[in-house]
Amino acid sequence: MQLKLLLKRIKPGKRLFLGLSLISVSFILFVGFVFLRHRQLCGYQQAVTSGLLVNKSDQSFCPSILSHSNWGQIISNAFKFNLINSLSEGTLSLFQIKASAAENCSDQLNPLCWFGDSKPSLRQSDGFTNVVLIGLDTRGGKGLKNTDTIVLASLDHASGKVLLLSFPRDLYVKYRNPKGANVSYKINGIYALSGIEGLNGAISQITGKPIHYYAYINLTVFSESITALGGVSINLEKPFSDLFPCVELKEKRQGCATRKGGFGRFQFPAGLNNFDAIDANIYARSRYASSDFDRARRQQNVISAILKQALSQSKPLNERLATYINLYNIFRAQVLTDVQLQDLAGLFAIADQLNDNPIKVTLDPALDGGRIVKNSGIIAGVGYSIEFKDGSYRQFQNYISSIWNNLAFYSERPKILVVNASGESLSPDSVVGKLVNNVPAYSEIKYIDNSNLDFERMRIYSFTDKASSLNELTSLVPGSLVFSSELDKVTRSDYQEDLLLIVGKQPLVN
Repeated sequence: MQLKLLLKRIKPGKRLFLGLSLISVSFILFVGFVFLRHRQLCGYQQAVTSGLLVNKSDQSFCPSILSHSNWGQIISNAFKFNLINSLSEGTLSLFQIKASAAENCSDQLNPLCWFGDSKPSLRQSDGFTNVVLIGLDTRGGKGLKNTDTIVLASLDHASGKVLLLSFPRDLYVKYRNPKGANVSYKINGIYALSGIEGLNGAISQITGKPIHYYAYINLTVFSESITALGGVSINLEKPFSDLFPCVELKEKRQGCATRKGGFGRFQFPAGLNNFDAIDANIYARSRYASSDFDRARRQQNVISAILKQALSQSKPLNERLATYINLYNIFRAQVLTDVQLQDLAGLFAIADQLNDNPIKVTLDPALDGGRIVKNSGIIAGVGYSIEFKDGSYRQFQNYISSIWNNLAFYSERPKILVVNASGESLSPDSVVGKLVNNVPAYSEIKYIDNSNLDFERMRIYSFTDKASSLNELTSLVPGSLVFSSELDKVTRSDYQEDLLLIVGKQPLVN
């Protein structure tokens, strides 16, 4: 009643103005609500796309607002407050075949079945994908910390080979920090000093290669991943024994009488060892009876074992899929990384092409006969350190390149004996001369002249099962043929060579 009296007192022109104003404000509030709600739902759609959530409904959360034909759906979605109930955490359904996939798509490990017509792939440069794996010790609380482990994993897409390069924590390096200043620092402290940008930049400067991904892995992820794989198998060339703090074990083990304190001694025999997460943790992290370089090599062995187990073809398809999903969920929840679901799909797409026996390189003073890294002793204000002999890192980069160019020789480390029975002098420019003079340091080679041998042609004899090295040698010496040592009654010399190359009585191949 009072409202009617109030309206009668207002002139008609003003009533029209107030009415239009009310309608305008209502319209603005309506549009604003729909727009904000649309933004919220688009955020959910982005989470679905990245694999964090699964859309169990047939409705689109985020139709394009630029098309007027979608406006009705956008308004309808804004008032469907139970729409987000159709979302669930990424689970097995995340990897189910989507409707947009190819009609005959039945392989759930094929990423085309996950993402429809778009084919996911790994980032790469010149055929290589480089990933920095960082092990962080988070036991002391939050905040930036020194890195316990730094490993660069490089994947060569052409060969399917993976190279694991370990950077010891005492490596003192010169690098350009994110602010553009040239500084020197121990590599294990760069993350705490300059963050991931600084660490990736330093590793890229050292190796001369771009870094495509990074992943920070703590002890929990390490253990849960091995458990998800059902353990790992590692073949030890000799027995391993070391101390380990009992308080860090999740359960009592034979080497520790108690978990409350003190150190227990653990021993692993030579031969094949089947490690669960705790044993693998002890093997990879113990460091009292060996050097930091040895520990880096053991960590490489564990990474190699994880890779071998993850790529195993012995399990049925559904079990492999479940394992991958389990690993993805572990990493998604606990690993700080820039790897997205699409990147993992790109990796799974080529999983069957990957070689599960990585190449392993550790930067220690013995590398390449001591030509790469030097022991610098105690540096004032820094402590014990090792350094590159070549501050430009070019020497080390060439060494890594030589590994990729001679994968078989580096992996199998053959002893090669070259016998020149041609009666001619060996020209440094000949094929054999280049082989003898330029063979990498990790391949042991010996050259002798013996014109008394009565052989024709270029002959190669193999005395071991190093088949990859045999193929490599054959490709490096055009015109050579592999002969049977048994038929020709050729035996090993006192040098105990794996491969024997005889240059017969014919002109050397140029």
